[in-house]
Amino acid sequence: MVFKLIKKLTGKDIELIKEGDELFERWRYEEALMKYKEALDINPDDIDIVKDKIEKIEKILYLRKEGHKLFSEGKFSEALKAFEEILKINPKDMETKNTIGNIKERAFNYYVELGDKEFINNNYQKAKEFYEKALSFKNKEIENLNKINKILELHAKGKELLEKKDYESALSIFEEILMLNPNDREAKAKVEEIENILSKIEEFKRECESELLNCNYETALNKFMELKKLLPFNKEVDEKIDYLNKIINLINEGNEAFKNNEFDIALRKFEEALKLNPNDKNIEQKIEEIREKAFNYYVGLGDKEFINNNYQKAKEFYEKALSFKNKEIENLNKINKI
Repeated sequence: MVFKLIKKLTGKDIELIKEGDELFERWRYEEALMKYKEALDINPDDIDIVKDKIEKIEKILYLRKEGHKLFSEGKFSEALKAFEEILKINPKDMETKNTIGNIKERAFNYYVELGDKEFINNNYQKAKEFYEKALSFKNKEIENLNKINKILELHAKGKELLEKKDYESALSIFEEILMLNPNDREAKAKVEEIENILSKIEEFKRECESELLNCNYETALNKFMELKKLLPFNKEVDEKIDYLNKIINLINEGNEAFKNNEFDIALRKFEEALKLNPNDKNIEQKIEEIREKAFNYYVGLGDKEFINNNYQKAKEFYEKALSFKNKEIENLNKINKI
């Protein structure tokens, strides 16, 4: 008792409080607490001075213990909150600042790792959530997050192009996705699907061109119409269909006119068709057939008029016949003589 009195009279308690303050500033909270309690033991009247200091330290020690526990359980946000509360009490606490830095680094890496696993499994939305969670702890570059944003954008663009049946452009897009993530299952499936379609298109094209080369216009048109279902916006296919429709219409109109003995119309139609395909031997033969039949038809009409002594009318028919074919007409010579 006497010893405590002596310490009180010599100001030992005040000295202990100052030592406690210094220890507090150096984050040595347990030691500071002991100093404050020792000062109170010497002079209980110091309670007003050290009460708040003791409460702060006890709160800090509780928060530190709780923070480390939460950190070990992987509850990074809660752990951070605990240690940030310590900094509110003692902003100069470098140890706590370092701990916060470690938590943020560990949390960042933890969520990036989770994101990477989801990225590999093509779960981009889930991966993106993990990466964004990682960024909430530390603002650092995450390569796969940039890839995800690009991949999601490319997937949307690729599907749009595929819907428009722009297969080559779509294929390029999905191949670009596989460069960003070779494990993208959907992109792999789309590439395979498009390659099959393009292969089918090439096969169709060969068949179409073969039928066209053989002048099988109706069959070629049907083939190109099937091809148009795969390539609805292909200018080359549209041009081929227009070309085939023109030549088929000309042939049909020419045949109809030929059947009705409208030889001028028939000849004109087939000659127009021949301009579209100068290599069509069938059209050449048809033109020759028209000329031959027209010649004989008008010569026949002229002969009837010649027998009836209608020489002028007969001459007109013979000259009409000659407009189709330049051949000798015996009766025309006779008319000129007569």
